[in-house]
Amino acid sequence: MRLGSMLRRRAGPLYRHYVEPRLQLAVRGRPQFDVSTIKTFAGYRQSLAEIRETHQRWLRSEWLAGEPGQSQLRGYCAVCAAWTRFSLDYGLGSEVEGRSVPWWRETVTCPSCRLNSRMRLSVHLLERHLTPGPASRIYLTEHTTALFSRLATRFPQTVGSEFLRDGTVAGRVNAAGIRHEDLTALTFGDASFEFVVSLEVLEHVPDYKTALRECGRVLRPGGTLLLTAPFHGGEQNLVRARMDQHGEIEHIEPPEYHGDPLSSAGCLCFYHFGWELLDDLRSAGFRDVGGVMCWSRDLGYLGENLFQLVARR
Repeated sequence: MRLGSMLRRRAGPLYRHYVEPRLQLAVRGRPQFDVSTIKTFAGYRQSLAEIRETHQRWLRSEWLAGEPGQSQLRGYCAVCAAWTRFSLDYGLGSEVEGRSVPWWRETVTCPSCRLNSRMRLSVHLLERHLTPGPASRIYLTEHTTALFSRLATRFPQTVGSEFLRDGTVAGRVNAAGIRHEDLTALTFGDASFEFVVSLEVLEHVPDYKTALRECGRVLRPGGTLLLTAPFHGGEQNLVRARMDQHGEIEHIEPPEYHGDPLSSAGCLCFYHFGWELLDDLRSAGFRDVGGVMCWSRDLGYLGENLFQLVARR
């Protein structure tokens, strides 16, 4: 019997969660992290085509060749700096050649940090490429999440918030210790932060252009915004819903609701963004705007469109 198999059988969870990740790190090392920084729409389309080809090749050569309904995928979590078994969720997946396939962007979740593929890539980019210092002031547009817990532990000057609907005054915290902020009217002073991190929030803000200006206002000169939102791959933003002159919601596309940590009803999605969003960022005062794309089997950054935006003030 192989030593690893014997230890795994005898030690069980202790081996899987403590010993095995360290053995794997010693044997396999850390995977290389390659990202493409993109400044033009043509460059984006080219990178997207290359990643699609890579992903489809892997999907057919490895994933579809394996057992159906796999619940785990071995890989390296850069957030935890350890090899692990990512969990897979098929709830929002699709079918390829009659086989269920996860929505890779929103699963491949690390059991330790509890971050999915998209979130892990964001943290990886922030910590390894944007490199905030231990005392950097970071504003994260969420609070009740595993992502906030991770950043606040690593960077003690992190401030998080949620858009509360319990009557809490903007800039104050409720009984649960959660700060209320409206992204279109932040209570922070000018140049309060070195980094603003906003992941999957902007699409829920009807007046998103004002929200972008507010993100720029609270950043110090040279500060950085790390942003993700649904990105459909075209040139123009897709408006799914909007507010009419009476303050009522007008649906242009069938209503689409995303998960909301504060409400089981979910949160309405107003936009799927296109390359136009980069021009919106420049109009909001950001001087250096680009997209970042990545695909890595070992790092668990899978799917065809793990697109993240980095904008410097």
